[in-house]
Amino acid sequence: MINNDNEGLRNVIRLVAILNLAYFVVEFTVARTIGSVSLFAD
Repeated sequence: MINNDNEGLRNVIRLVAILNLAYFVVEFTVARTIGSVSLFAD
């Protein structure tokens, strides 16, 4: 039971990390495209 909960938590953390990285790539790409210094500061 505890091992199953631990595995679920790991999956959620992995998903959040992947989504965070994906958003970073999108934000970085938009910042480069429009030349926004403030987005780079984020």
